[in-house]
Amino acid sequence: MTMKNSILIALALTACQGDGDLPAYYDGGPSPAPAAISQFSEAGNVGGDVVTISGSNFGGDHDSITVVFGSQNADILSVNDSELVVRVPQGPIHGGQVAVRVATPGGQGLVPGGYTYDVGDILDDQVGYILISEQWDSCYGGIGKGTTGGCNDIAYNGFTGLEGTAAFFDRVPFPNFHSMYIGWAGGSDMSVGEWTVQTPAQMANSFDMESAMEDMLFKDIPGFTLRNKAWDSSSLQADEDQMWCSQINQFDRFRYNGSNGADGYIAPFEITGQGSVSAPDMNTSLLNDAAIGDQVCDAQAGQRNYDRSELTFCQTHESDKPNTYMYKADWPVGRNFMGRKATRSSGEAYFDENRTSDIEVRVPSIGLSADVKFPPPIRVFGTEGFETGGDASLWSLVQLGNCGDPDGNGQLSLDDTAARFQWFPYNGDYSIADADCVENNTCNIKDVRTYVRVTLHAMDLGWFGGIGASIRASIVVPDDHGYDEETNMSTLDVPASVLYQLPHVNSQWGATNTLGGSQTLSWGNPLNTGYGYLIVALDRVTEYAVESRELGGNVVVAHASGDFGFMSWDNPLLETDDCGDCSDNDGDGWVDGNDPDCVAGDNEDNAAFGTYTCNDGIDNDSDGRVDADDSDCSTGRDPESPECGDGVDNDGDGWTDGDDPDCSIGAGIFEDNATFAVTSCNDGTDNDADGWVDAEDPACESAEDEEADGFVAEVECNDGVDNDGNGDIDAEDTLCANSGATGTAEQNPLSSGCADGEDNDADGYIDGKDPDCEFNPFRNEGREFRDPEEYTGIDECYDGIDNDLDGAIDSEDPGCWDSDGTPNGFIDDESRALYVPDDDDDIDDDDDVEDTGAVDTGL
Repeated sequence: MTMKNSILIALALTACQGDGDLPAYYDGGPSPAPAAISQFSEAGNVGGDVVTISGSNFGGDHDSITVVFGSQNADILSVNDSELVVRVPQGPIHGGQVAVRVATPGGQGLVPGGYTYDVGDILDDQVGYILISEQWDSCYGGIGKGTTGGCNDIAYNGFTGLEGTAAFFDRVPFPNFHSMYIGWAGGSDMSVGEWTVQTPAQMANSFDMESAMEDMLFKDIPGFTLRNKAWDSSSLQADEDQMWCSQINQFDRFRYNGSNGADGYIAPFEITGQGSVSAPDMNTSLLNDAAIGDQVCDAQAGQRNYDRSELTFCQTHESDKPNTYMYKADWPVGRNFMGRKATRSSGEAYFDENRTSDIEVRVPSIGLSADVKFPPPIRVFGTEGFETGGDASLWSLVQLGNCGDPDGNGQLSLDDTAARFQWFPYNGDYSIADADCVENNTCNIKDVRTYVRVTLHAMDLGWFGGIGASIRASIVVPDDHGYDEETNMSTLDVPASVLYQLPHVNSQWGATNTLGGSQTLSWGNPLNTGYGYLIVALDRVTEYAVESRELGGNVVVAHASGDFGFMSWDNPLLETDDCGDCSDNDGDGWVDGNDPDCVAGDNEDNAAFGTYTCNDGIDNDSDGRVDADDSDCSTGRDPESPECGDGVDNDGDGWTDGDDPDCSIGAGIFEDNATFAVTSCNDGTDNDADGWVDAEDPACESAEDEEADGFVAEVECNDGVDNDGNGDIDAEDTLCANSGATGTAEQNPLSSGCADGEDNDADGYIDGKDPDCEFNPFRNEGREFRDPEEYTGIDECYDGIDNDLDGAIDSEDPGCWDSDGTPNGFIDDESRALYVPDDDDDIDDDDDVEDTGAVDTGL
């Protein structure tokens, strides 16, 4: 008998002991005699299958019979003396075989063979697991997507995009122990091939609250290491990006929570280790790749050199218990760890972060080492049901549409597809042992599998914080599920019959107040319910079973990548009016909020029919399609036009589609500047002389406004002052050109690489004179120049072009020097008449020659 079974039996016997004076439950008579069950197993551990148990002495009274699978009661659908029809209940977290008992007042009987919840052979002999969640390219998980679409605003795993979880038993196998940790908010449900909705959700707590079994069975592992073998390549070892110098002292961060004092209220603020106020969002990094060229990574200056080929995960520690089984990545590096060597068409080798990874996993304390191959990070697209505005990769940032109607019949059906995910499956090789080692039983990798897991998880928030998971829908499918050879993509649909079981979830649970002059966020109204998030997650999981002879079983090494989003959800089936029932009640082709009738009222009654060209029954743009059937019409309030609904400023006046008065006056068909110069916010003139014109000016919230706000003293990008002293004012400033007139600063807070008095990228410009220092995300000197077509606000002195044809480019051209001879990358005229210092000194004098920018071309 294993140690595990001894403990469980001991606990069971203890729980069954009583005083001995209680009357027996069974009062005699024939006990049930089960003889067979119609099926002995199912895939996963969520139950739900309908099975038939045959035998005798079942009695036939529905209220006097109980069927138990393991420790869970089955739902009895029908019963007679010789046959039971039941719905299988949820299985144990770890799956496997359970006993099936039938009990009546006459006694109980065991079903021969019991019932098996099959969660996969790969987990049978598991004595530990290592789970690496790679979320570098997840919108909320890391910063791999850069500044796209607002993904920079928050990153749950900071700049690493990597999260580790691990646990190890001391020679006591426990299958499927780690399944609960995969995906946001975990969950132990393994619903294979079919959607399952659980209420409440199956959220597993690892064993018991008192941690008794953890103390007996868990082995304390201080950490583990991953080594990316791509860097073993001689063609990559010289890559300057292999070594990364990080500013460790910049990771210190302190928050002052504010207080009332003798001098009044002091608002909360944060400072970093460098003493500067921290950046307002995740678009600014504290990382500094300082080891460039001949520079040295200086430990005394708070820097530390990291080798990108090796990543260590260190166990976190709580004050009352050391074994937390959560591991933090020691990875303050502004690049992803995963990836492999690739070769450009020129033959040059480089490190590609979006490919498979050959990883050596090392756990020194138990002598485990294994070579595994992780698939590339999965890219997930929400191609239907998400209000993405056209970019399906940003589904995690938006909301689920509450009217799935893919067949376009204007009526919601539970058979409809409410949402659709698509991704590119991995069809490459894995680190599977060769035939000889399998035959000789010398392989340390015993098995491997990959699957995709999708969950819809309603997380409730109450007055005192998180409550739990009221309902959860999930499915596990193969990586190539619904594969289409034409698109090379896999597809998974979320049926309306699943999504519409979820209740209203309101993510706007916070309330704001401005007590003391500083806006703060507090919990929502305690009298209201329904606060929380609908957490939608998709993960691709690859699992390796690696033999550990020291622990007496297999350590499962798992890799997960994917994306997740926090959303609100309004269930239309819970609405009471026809502007929220997902049906086209008046037959005009528009449903609910897309119908202009629902803007001012609660009924679809054609009251607004004819008001808009996309809801007038006329083919206004003569393309053969009318109203809702016209691709130019996204809602009934749009203009039916190839120009007034294409998301493009066709006439170049700064206003697009419905914001352009051309699309709202008359038939509203074309952006043709027909209304140009009617208002001062649509005349191409800087009427208030603040440097911002028409749509760029904050005074112009619409084209019909008047451009008359002038300078705004408290906003650096609109105050008429050269705040950073680089020669550019407001709209001319690089940072302001990118951030707009509402930008609060003409210069980013300088990181160490922009405040060290060094020309770190050898482009001739130092610190605040280098335009690099006004660009995100890293605010470091790292480029020689920038292409004006790619970056807004680039001046002639930083475009890499000899604009005045005098043979000198950018910082080498005296036209790009300030009057004191300092190169300034913000100057926009290489041909300025300046004096060039002579060979004898560094000051202007009568011997200096004038740079006019003129050259003799010989023509």
